[in-house]
Amino acid sequence: MYVLIERQSAGTTSDPAAHIPTQRLLTISPVEIGHPGSNVFVNQQQWDTATAQNSYTTMGISLVRALFEEDVLLASNLRGSSSRSDTNAARRPGLNSVILAVIEG
Repeated sequence: MYVLIERQSAGTTSDPAAHIPTQRLLTISPVEIGHPGSNVFVNQQQWDTATAQNSYTTMGISLVRALFEEDVLLASNLRGSSSRSDTNAARRPGLNSVILAVIEG
């Protein structure tokens, strides 16, 4: 996986070409989480952030935030069950059970 990084080159005001952004590719190595063959990957920075947490709960939260888009998290609940606090609320879809099983270990 590659991420395109733009970097502003240093230069003087007398050299206008020196202020044109230059581009380089930053290699981000994927890390497979769970058992080998799970096909659930995060990038190295996301893995380092997760493993730096001081509890398994915060590590799991970090991985959930890395593996699911924010709009998916806002529109879903964990298992896809009905609301216990509002019986009239629409049932929300559950998060991907394969990814959750990998996070749970």
